[in-house]
Amino acid sequence: MDLGAGGSLSGAGRWEAGRFALNLAGSRLDLAALHGQLAPTQMTARLQLLGNATQQTLTAEVSERWGQGDLTLVRDAAELQLRQARFSGPGGRLDARGQLKLDTSRAFALEVEARDINPARFGQFPRARLNLQGTVQGALLPQLTLRTQFTLPPGELEGYPVTGQGRLNYAQQRLADADLRLDLAGNRAQVRGAYGRVGDKLNWSIDAPALGRLNRQLAGRLTSTGSVSGNPRQPDIRAVFNASALRLPGGLAAELLSGDIELQASRQGVFNAQIDARRLQLGEWRVNLLRADLRGRRNAHALSLDVRAPQGRLTAGLQGGLEPESSRPDAHLRWRGQLQTAEVQGDWPMTLRAPATLLIGRDAQQIANLNLTLAGGELNLMQLDLAHAGTPAMQLATRGRFSQLPLAPLLARMEEAPATTDLRLNGDWNLRLGNTLDGEMHLTRHSGDVRMTDPALNLGLTALTLKLAAEASRVQATLDIDTREAGQARLGGDATLQRVDGMFTLPRSAPLAWTAQIDVPDLRAVRPFLPLGMRTDARLNARLSGSGSLAAPRIDGTLDASALRFAWPEQGVSITDGTLKLVLADDRVRVQAGELKGTRGRVVVSGEAQWRNPQAGLTLSFEQFALTQRSDRRVTVSGITQLALDPQRLQLTGELTADRARLEMPESSRPTLASDVTVVGQPTRPPTSSTRLPLALDLMLNLGDDFLFKGAGIDAQLGGRLRVFTVNDQLRGEGSIQVVKGRYAAYAQTLNIERGQLRFAGPLDNPGLDILAVRTLPTVKAGVQVRGTVQRPVVTLYSDPALPDTEKLAWLVLGRGLDGAGQQEFVLLQVAAGALLSQTESVNFQARLAETLHIDSFDVRSGDGEDLATTVVSVGKRLSSRATLSYEQSLDGLNQVVKVLYQLSPRVRLEAQAGQRSSFDAFYTREYD
Repeated sequence: MDLGAGGSLSGAGRWEAGRFALNLAGSRLDLAALHGQLAPTQMTARLQLLGNATQQTLTAEVSERWGQGDLTLVRDAAELQLRQARFSGPGGRLDARGQLKLDTSRAFALEVEARDINPARFGQFPRARLNLQGTVQGALLPQLTLRTQFTLPPGELEGYPVTGQGRLNYAQQRLADADLRLDLAGNRAQVRGAYGRVGDKLNWSIDAPALGRLNRQLAGRLTSTGSVSGNPRQPDIRAVFNASALRLPGGLAAELLSGDIELQASRQGVFNAQIDARRLQLGEWRVNLLRADLRGRRNAHALSLDVRAPQGRLTAGLQGGLEPESSRPDAHLRWRGQLQTAEVQGDWPMTLRAPATLLIGRDAQQIANLNLTLAGGELNLMQLDLAHAGTPAMQLATRGRFSQLPLAPLLARMEEAPATTDLRLNGDWNLRLGNTLDGEMHLTRHSGDVRMTDPALNLGLTALTLKLAAEASRVQATLDIDTREAGQARLGGDATLQRVDGMFTLPRSAPLAWTAQIDVPDLRAVRPFLPLGMRTDARLNARLSGSGSLAAPRIDGTLDASALRFAWPEQGVSITDGTLKLVLADDRVRVQAGELKGTRGRVVVSGEAQWRNPQAGLTLSFEQFALTQRSDRRVTVSGITQLALDPQRLQLTGELTADRARLEMPESSRPTLASDVTVVGQPTRPPTSSTRLPLALDLMLNLGDDFLFKGAGIDAQLGGRLRVFTVNDQLRGEGSIQVVKGRYAAYAQTLNIERGQLRFAGPLDNPGLDILAVRTLPTVKAGVQVRGTVQRPVVTLYSDPALPDTEKLAWLVLGRGLDGAGQQEFVLLQVAAGALLSQTESVNFQARLAETLHIDSFDVRSGDGEDLATTVVSVGKRLSSRATLSYEQSLDGLNQVVKVLYQLSPRVRLEAQAGQRSSFDAFYTREYD
């Protein structure tokens, strides 16, 4: 037997010669899984059921850390006997026995004795030591009769004394001879008397200064005295109560609560009550002050209400009386009267303009002629009838009208409203809700507009009309919307509703028909959503119709977009005119006509898609289309591509050829922040998706015969063929790009590119390099050769015939060899050599070398002579924050110097050197603006 989280019982049984035996056992049974307030247990239980067809005996034994117990229950044809039920342990001791007759009377008797019971041992209950002795006798049929008496010997609850005793008799729906006296942890209660017949009177008295001692869900202080008498259907009640810091189950709480009630059952009986509450809480509702004052007779009285809450204030005055619903003696009462005054202050300010008729009963409620001003508008509820009796569901009939009713208070209650509005509406209704829905409703715009908040945009609403007509739950509705900024729309629908659990809903399988006509003259409403500098426009027209059901919808019609225009000047993208016509048939969408015109050429769109099982296949034919027309980037392409969509991913395939291209790279561009830089006060930038593409790509790109590139010192015509595709969402390339002819400017020289090729065979951002740029002189050809990859280029000097690197550099930079080169030309060669050696690196060669040798400085400078041999190499190491040691040597080995520099103060520096020349100097520095 599986008890879920509570554990399990297992065992075996047998049936033999008309007798049966069943034994079950379980361990680690958890009572907390059966009731949330019980403590977790690891209970051990053994059960045995023995017997035959006429008599059965159930015995049970349980044990847990807070005690052990056993039970014996016997059933025969005439009686069910509880022969014994015992429990004992640290949690207390309990003994019970009783019987239940199995005849037509169902007479029963029970004796119970409990000693030192501590509920805290069993779960989330108060700590106590409770004692009880009591008997219960009675019968269940033909009506409940009950006789009981009990005694609570002295005990404790939360450390406070507990005593009590009581008796009561209940028979023929009358409570007689009741006498209950309890003192529970200082909370005293007394009930005496009888109730149920004319002349009976039941009195009570309660003085509970600490309700929290009784139950953890209770708190506060309560005192009350009173009595109830008379017929239970029309009781006489007299009660006075006072409470403070009160908390009751169900989320009811009050800081202060007091009342004085006197209600007499006779028709002319006194009907007075006064209730005051401060800081009252009813679930999620909070009330700062509640005051109700009732004065008069049962059939004619006045009620005034004053409710003050954080959201506003309600004051109301009513007059009326109670009357029987019919002439039957046991008829229920209903209240009939008038709402004389009513005023609400808050988001929806309201004032009653004239008295309204009210009828409030158990089976019916009615409101008639409720005329009030509401938030600057007017509402007239002519009729509201609710009926419950004799029907399986509530019956409602209502009619009325309203004018200039605002929508702003409704939007204000939304946590994140997408719009603000000053829209006001007029309307009327006449509806009947029973087993079917019948009637009509109309709603029209009176004034006002809707303004989107992000981005800020006025819709320019000029007309709004909603019409609804219902007959036998078949509802026909039309909605007309006209705006200056977003165009016009006319929507219509026809469906049959079904009432389920008192609500009218549209079943998913019910037939549904609708139409939609949408006309948008331009896209001015979309412009605020576009990035800065981007512009778009179009005329949109849609004629759609729907059928089927919510479970299986069908859509048919056409979507036309004409005068399509798009401009992104920053990227040089421009579409000057275009048309796109889509035909919808069920779940398929077919491009009937599609054309996009650029500043040059066009793109023809064709294909179809389906949306129920998302798939699409579009063909884009480029005909000498100007892909970009920026001043430094002009590209015209032709070719055919296919855009496919399946449930897994988006695919783009095809081949494009550059008919004409002019690309220029500026000498420098605006610096940008690295991807890992976060600016305080600005939202964190989302991670880039440069390495993960949301589509499968397989495009063949041809550079054509007129592809020119200029930038970074290169002025060349490019050619070649490159396949760009994705593998595991990584962008890769295959093919090569060649320099057909071109020149390269470097070191104040113009070099001819004899060989230039980028080979792609892997990641697109790291092609292989094979570039040779030379300067041709009468006797020597010198230049630069680049191999490796874009991320790891290898730069070497080149000459024909072969020469030492210093000669190669001299012929490349100076146009002649080193013979006769002067001091200034050596300086120029050093600059060129440093630039060459540090290409593609973020720091120069000298700095990288110093870091490698673990020194602080490495420097190469010209010497005192006029040849390269006198060039001086210097290395330095900082000894402290003020002292530096350096060593200098010329390339010819003739000049060697060791220097020590010490910064004595911000203006005084000491310098000592030893070598070919030794000296000691002191330098004083003073700066002038």
